[in-house]
Amino acid sequence: MTEPRLMKLLVYDYGTFVEFSTAMVPYFDTVFYYNPNVHDGYQDVKDLSVAEGIKSIVKVKEWASVISEIDIVAFTDCYEPELQEYFRDIGLLVFGSGRSAELETNRVFLKNTLESVKLPMGKYEIITGIDFLEEMLKGKENAYIKSNHRGNFETTRWKNWKLSKGEIRRMRSEMSIFGYNETYIVEDKIEAIAEIGIDTFCISGVYPSTVMTGCEVKDLGYCGKFMSYNELPKQLRDVTEALSPVFRELGYRGCHSNEVIIGKDKQGYALDLTCRLPQPPTSAMLHSISNYAECVVQVAAGIVPLVRYSHEYVCQFILKSDIAKHEDSTPLIVPEQFKKYVSIKNLYIDEEGTWYYTKRGIPMAQIGSIVGMGSTLKQAIEMATEISESIQAEDAHVELSCLDSGLDSLKRLAKAGIKYFM
Repeated sequence: MTEPRLMKLLVYDYGTFVEFSTAMVPYFDTVFYYNPNVHDGYQDVKDLSVAEGIKSIVKVKEWASVISEIDIVAFTDCYEPELQEYFRDIGLLVFGSGRSAELETNRVFLKNTLESVKLPMGKYEIITGIDFLEEMLKGKENAYIKSNHRGNFETTRWKNWKLSKGEIRRMRSEMSIFGYNETYIVEDKIEAIAEIGIDTFCISGVYPSTVMTGCEVKDLGYCGKFMSYNELPKQLRDVTEALSPVFRELGYRGCHSNEVIIGKDKQGYALDLTCRLPQPPTSAMLHSISNYAECVVQVAAGIVPLVRYSHEYVCQFILKSDIAKHEDSTPLIVPEQFKKYVSIKNLYIDEEGTWYYTKRGIPMAQIGSIVGMGSTLKQAIEMATEISESIQAEDAHVELSCLDSGLDSLKRLAKAGIKYFM
């Protein structure tokens, strides 16, 4: 059975992708929504409030309460692979990356895997313990530092000791005593023409014939286009095809994205893999892939879907608010005609219909996304810009000029003779 209308879906989310649940409502018999809401033995009202006020979905406090009713489970993030396998073992369809998630959550495992499939790699070192890291960095310039725990430590750029040594103090404060056993990866900067990626579905190492691909401006925006998989630059296909046997072995059946640097030597260097719903451009994909729900069911069933799209080009701006890092809730007013193109993390809607971003877990300025689409990139950007300017909030904003660097990357690729996008 692969007809969504006849199926009941459970979405297992951590608050980031409430919009995925609401986007699935028109296509499934019932959409149940679950987000973990007990931490340290306590329930927090902010966790319990996620997705409250959204009448189209059925929120549940425990996934077990509906396990006998559902046909399919969709995991929006890259955690709990054993639970994904358990659901498959009891006969449910599961949309998720399975054990492939470790390629995102364990950076050493990723490096070893990339090496095993003989993909190009930049120079890097693995360091255990923050004291050894500090000693090594004293003589280091132009590098990037990564760890396995994104909740404590995101990728950090290291310029040189004089300019970046404050990062060591921050890391010591953030990691406390745990920093002495943490594993860090220090990567030399790769001289690049551009950084691009693929955003698609992966079905046991096979990809649809039509995929989305584009450029992300970190934490600010994304511009993308639908293309034939076979027309992607060779550097992108080399990465996906080399990893196909790995994805097949690890049971990948979900969304997949990657970040690939096209070096000045014209080789493709895989930086990171996103083994979950990517953001960006999940918001754009939900609106532009006209048969997204059908794709979810087919991917979970091990079937490679035929992706159909409504607009060739997409744009996605990241909505940010500096005060959201400190306030428990941030109200926003979004015009009714634009609401379907605006997504808010940890969304809560009060009795008057006001939308709120609610702070949970790690304080972040990134509170949501705004989508634009069109038959040209210019149309997509203009649509997203119009919606951005219509939103009322005390502090929420987007960087409208952020895509300039992405467009410059596309021009550099064209100048280097690499056919892509334009």
